[in-house]
Amino acid sequence: MAYFVIAGKPDCEAFVHGVYVARYLEENLPHFKAHIIQKKLGDWEPWLEEINWKYKWHHSYSPLIWKELSMRGGIPHYLGGLSEFWEYCYDYYGLESIISPDDLHKMVEDNMQYFREIEKGEAEKHKNIRQIGIIGLYTDPILSAILIEMIEISDLRKSGGMKIKLYDIHGDVNETMEIVDDIIEDIKPYATIGNLDVLTVVEKMQDILTDCELLIVLGDYSRRDDEMETDWLIRNMSAMFMLSDEINVFAKRDLRVILALDGPVCFNASTLIDTCTSIRIQNIVAITSDVGLGPLKWAAKQANIRLEELSAPPVWGFIGINQFVDLRSAIICSDVYRPYQRVIRNKGGSTLPLGTIETELRFAAYLIEEPEKALETATSGRKKIKKHLHRQPMLAKVRSLISLLKLWYAKEPSDSVISLGICSNGSFGIPAGIAFSQPAILNKNLWVPFKNFPITEKTIQEISQLIPAVSEITEKMNVGPYSAASLPSYYL
Repeated sequence: MAYFVIAGKPDCEAFVHGVYVARYLEENLPHFKAHIIQKKLGDWEPWLEEINWKYKWHHSYSPLIWKELSMRGGIPHYLGGLSEFWEYCYDYYGLESIISPDDLHKMVEDNMQYFREIEKGEAEKHKNIRQIGIIGLYTDPILSAILIEMIEISDLRKSGGMKIKLYDIHGDVNETMEIVDDIIEDIKPYATIGNLDVLTVVEKMQDILTDCELLIVLGDYSRRDDEMETDWLIRNMSAMFMLSDEINVFAKRDLRVILALDGPVCFNASTLIDTCTSIRIQNIVAITSDVGLGPLKWAAKQANIRLEELSAPPVWGFIGINQFVDLRSAIICSDVYRPYQRVIRNKGGSTLPLGTIETELRFAAYLIEEPEKALETATSGRKKIKKHLHRQPMLAKVRSLISLLKLWYAKEPSDSVISLGICSNGSFGIPAGIAFSQPAILNKNLWVPFKNFPITEKTIQEISQLIPAVSEITEKMNVGPYSAASLPSYYL
C-alpha cells in the first residue's frame, strides 16, 4: 500500500495540480492512498518550519510531498515538491499530467472556494466547543479525580461539547501521552464513551492557550525541607512569570485562570494579577476553601452534629503562608419548631397542627467550644496523611475546584458565597491589589469580595494579625503594587 501526504497552500497551482493527480490515482489504483493537508498563508511557514525540524528536512516551498511506509502515520520518506512527485508517478505508474493554464487557474479558484467553506465550518464547530487547558504534572493523581468529575458537569460543555488540552511543563510529550492513556482507562467507568475523546496532549504552551477559555494550574509548589523562604518564593514567582508571559501573548481577554496548586497559592495568584496585563484580574482566582474542609470534620465531631449539616467555614489569609479558618462562622442548618398562636389557648386534645418545623441557617459558634483544637487536630492529621502518601491530600481540593466550576459556569446566576483567593479591593482592611482568601461572590460573572459578609470583632482581629506578614512578603518580593486609587477602572 502506498500512502502519500501532499501539503501546501490552497491557492498554490502546483499544490492543486498535485492533489488533482493524487485523487485520480486513488480512484483508479486500489493500493494508492493520499492524505491532503492545506495551510493558509499565515500558517504555512510556521507549519513547514516545524515539519522540517521534526524530520530533519530542508523543504522551502509549496507543495511538500512525502510517502509514509506501510500505513498512514508510518515512517515518512521525503519526496520533495511537485516535480519529484511527477517523476515518481511516471516511473511507477507511467502517468503524465498536462493541464492548460486556464483550466489550472479555474481549479485553484474552485479549491479556494472549497477551502473557505471548510474553514467556515471548522470555525463554527470550534466556536461551539468549550476550550479548557490544564497544566501541571500528570503523575499527580489529582488530575484523574478532577477529570472524572469535570467531564460530567453539563454546564461546562457548550453545544459542541468541550475539549481539554493537557500540557506538562517539565514532562516529555511521549511519556505524558502514555500517562494520559492510563488516565483515560481510569475514567472510563465514570464517563460516557463520547466524553473519552475530549483529552489531547499539546507540546507547547501556545497550543494550550490559543482559544482557551479556562486554564487550570495544578502541581506541588510547596516549600522543600532544605529551602529558604526567599528561595522558595523566587521559585514560585519565576514559574508564574513564565506563565504570565505566555498568557499575555496568546490568551484571550476573557480567559479564566484557576490556581488549584499546593503551596503559596495566594502569592502565586498575586504574581499573576501583577503581571497578566491582557486578561481581567477578577478572572484570576485561587482555590482556598479546601483549607476549611479538613477542620470542618473535626468541628462536626466536637459539636456532635452531622458533617453534611455544616457549610465550609470562611477561610482568610495569604494561603500557603498564613491563614485563619473561622470555624465559629461556619453555617449550620437547624430544624426549628415555630408554634402557632393556638398553642397558648390549647387545653389539650386538639387535632389541629400546633406549629411548623422550618430550616434555619445559624452560625455554628454556639456549638463549637474549642475551634483551636479542631484546627490543630486537622493540621496534624493532614501532615500524617502527607507523610503516609508522600504527597499532599487531594480530595478536599478536588471537591473545592469542582464546586467552583459548577458555580462559575451555572446557567443561572448564583448568590452563593464561597472562600476564594481573589484580588482584594480593600474590603475587611485587606490591602488592595493582592490575592487574599476571603468570602467571594459572583458579580456579572466576575469574582469580587463579598463586603457585606458578617464578621465578628474576633475575626477582624485575626485578619489584622495576618496583614503585617503579608505586607512584608509582598514588599520584599515586589508583588501586588496596586492601590485602591490605581486599580484599573473596570475593577472599581
